Amino acid sequence: MDCEASKRIKLLLIAPLPPPVGGIATWTSYFLNYAISRPEVEVVHLDSAQRFRPVSPNSFAQRLLSGLAVWIPLAFRLLKCILQGRPHLVHCQSSGGMGFFRDLMVIFFARLFRVPVVVHFHFGRCPELVRQRNWEYRMLRRVASTADGVIVLDRSSMKALQENGFTNMYLVPNPLAPELEKMAMAYAVDAPLRKKNRVLFVGHVIAEKGVHDLVRACADLPEVEELHLIGPVEPIFKAELMALSRSHDSGRWLMFAGVKEHDEVLKEMLTATLMVLPSLTEAFPIVLLEAMAMGCPVVATTVAAMPDMLNADGKEKAGICVPPGNRDALRDAIREIIKNPDIAAQLGICGRRKVVADYTIDRIFNQYLAVWNQVAEVNK
Repeated sequence: MDCEASKRIKLLLIAPLPPPVGGIATWTSYFLNYAISRPEVEVVHLDSAQRFRPVSPNSFAQRLLSGLAVWIPLAFRLLKCILQGRPHLVHCQSSGGMGFFRDLMVIFFARLFRVPVVVHFHFGRCPELVRQRNWEYRMLRRVASTADGVIVLDRSSMKALQENGFTNMYLVPNPLAPELEKMAMAYAVDAPLRKKNRVLFVGHVIAEKGVHDLVRACADLPEVEELHLIGPVEPIFKAELMALSRSHDSGRWLMFAGVKEHDEVLKEMLTATLMVLPSLTEAFPIVLLEAMAMGCPVVATTVAAMPDMLNADGKEKAGICVPPGNRDALRDAIREIIKNPDIAAQLGICGRRKVVADYTIDRIFNQYLAVWNQVAEVNK
């Protein structure tokens, strides 16, 4: 048997693919496309996406029922993959909340066949859950204590869990897509012209993303000629935002672009004056990496990994961070970038530099490999 082949990790990845759109699904697309090129790992993928889920959060009972509709078939497919493929390791993506029930199911079945499990937390609420000590925290403790390894995306989550006695934690950020790395390097040489006074938001248009604050802040700024909201939105929430926007110029500056193809979103990032992500809760948003790669100045909140991503407290800032829910600070940050093109250009330059230096998929994938090898070694 070939020596290198014998060392290859057989990985069972449980993660969603689009649709629906979302950060974890985007990560899965990047990961699977890149993993083919790495001889150190053989990946089998189980799609865990919940189809037909509403954009806005619904009741506990509805979420549980929609989850069960996915988890039960997933359990049968999981058993089939373990029995037929005999993986060395399971890597399970988790968004927390009701998803913890699925995580425990995955750990249970994998343990039956002595297959170690790495759970990948794609959320940044760990410090908040530790403070609240609610049902979700109890589920988190159960998952973290029974998994063989847990990957988190930000330093505050790592610290909160380590301070609560967990020793199986690994800090690994999200990667930038390889094609975006090439685009970032190209645009560093030949930067496109940006449209004046156009603000961009990309993501699910929901209250948790701070969109109320964004619309109110832009309504206070006559400098903002256009606010483009790219992403899915439900009619009731859209009507709320339109009502808020009418305090300035009858709301004609507010535009709902809906869901766009990835290439179209990147073009918007290339030409917008700035992108704003005023999230109240977040983890490590890939959309922020994409904006940085496109040289788009960014305003975000001091939530989870975003200050680290933007080097907000460093010398070469890639963006401005403001406290979540602080409309005045958000408004002032947007105004500063619009009124100072030189500052905006420097933020864009630093953003491109940082993603190429710290978030390439080669670099991040090697960190995943280190986690898998360590977990597999411990469980021999």
